[in-house]
Amino acid sequence: MNNFVRGSCREMCPASEVKMRTKEHLLHFFELLDGAPYKPVKCFSRSAAGMKTPKEVDLRTPLALEKTVTYLLTEYNFSILMDERKPFFYVYDFIFDRLRSVRQEIVIQNMDKEKSIKLLEPTILFLAYSRYRLNAEPIQNFDSKICDQHLQECMKKVLGYYDELDVEKNNEPPAIETRNRILVEALYQLFNLGQTEALSRTLILKSNIRKNPTFNLAMRASLEYFRQNYFSCLQKVINFEHILCAIASLKLANIRREILLRFSHAYNSKCLTVPIFFIQNVLYYDSSEELIQDLHYYNIEISSDKSSIKFLKSNFNINKDVIQSKKERFVEKKLKKINLPEVICNIKMTKI
Repeated sequence: MNNFVRGSCREMCPASEVKMRTKEHLLHFFELLDGAPYKPVKCFSRSAAGMKTPKEVDLRTPLALEKTVTYLLTEYNFSILMDERKPFFYVYDFIFDRLRSVRQEIVIQNMDKEKSIKLLEPTILFLAYSRYRLNAEPIQNFDSKICDQHLQECMKKVLGYYDELDVEKNNEPPAIETRNRILVEALYQLFNLGQTEALSRTLILKSNIRKNPTFNLAMRASLEYFRQNYFSCLQKVINFEHILCAIASLKLANIRREILLRFSHAYNSKCLTVPIFFIQNVLYYDSSEELIQDLHYYNIEISSDKSSIKFLKSNFNINKDVIQSKKERFVEKKLKKINLPEVICNIKMTKI
């Protein structure tokens, strides 16, 4: 433990990096104000073989790291997260890189679990929100696989910290810690919907977490997906709040495909048809036009007046890839009602 370097820099970016990046004109758009340096934030740099151990002055203190996360994600003074001067993928790239630098320093300094959790929980929620919002962006703007990888890594790291603290403290956490933990635990279930590793975790959690309505709903949604009871899972997905609903909605394309496939067997008939409004309501499509597009994609027959569907199991094209998930109207309504920085940084953090 004593071999780890402890940061002494109290700013969001060490002076040496500010000087170097200013000289080389490497300051980011969000680090400039009227062309002059304005609150630079330490950027991520990959570790290389033979690289010297960072100096104390080049590593930030826990308070400085907390200030950095606060500055990047909240509305105090100036909100980069909510800045609309640039497309959101541009905002995401900047915040993603700077938060990655924070995570790097957590490892370098071997920061204690509670401080690490305080910094990583907002990172998890930011990545989850971005994963939903940027899902339809082309690969040159947003790589969903990289986002998935980092989101999964952050969640597993924090869940591991939770478990270790449970063993160390052997008591119930404070109310606010429980609320933050519930959000992350539920998010892990929904991001890994139906996965046995995630479901197995529910068996080791304390009763106060398992009985929490939000987590319990996430656990049951994942269990229903695992059981291939897709309609029951769908009914639960639409009832989650804000970011949880957003991340769960990324599975809607899979769920809808599976239900349509089952309808093709259950309603298989050359004579009978099913009203299209019924299927639209059952599968929570925003419009009949969106449903019709998906029906055409899977080669499901539609009447000439587009009012009914004829399901034939032989017609369903099972070789088609699952349609890419998209923004859903019911999710957008929920996200518009929240203060995003407040939800992402639901831990009370130091005001700059």
